[in-house]
Amino acid sequence: MSYVRRLPTVILLLALCGCLFARPAPESATEQRIDAEEGDIMTVTGVVRLVGAEPFADVVITDDQDVDWYVLPQDLRTLAGLEQQRVRVQGVLTYRRMTLADGRELPQRRELTDLELLEVVK
Repeated sequence: MSYVRRLPTVILLLALCGCLFARPAPESATEQRIDAEEGDIMTVTGVVRLVGAEPFADVVITDDQDVDWYVLPQDLRTLAGLEQQRVRVQGVLTYRRMTLADGRELPQRRELTDLELLEVVK
């Protein structure tokens, strides 16, 4: 009968030992991207999409976390014919500040330059 009284104490001690030796979870890809600085080389996997309306349409790569990575006009040839397809690309990260006519600022826009197509993901 005495082991029944000690069982909760043993379980508690085992749980505490597990907490002491637990490692913090690694950063997710999204957290690493949030901390990315301008000029960093980024690898992005996502779907090539056309957003906006002509004449102001943009090409973006939307990743699995629904983050849009804008492709600049000089790199559009790299993704020609790949609309609505999943791709993996690498490019240099730049940020663009967006300010509305009334002075309100939008979140910074992530842009990829010097784009290189690594693969079309099936």
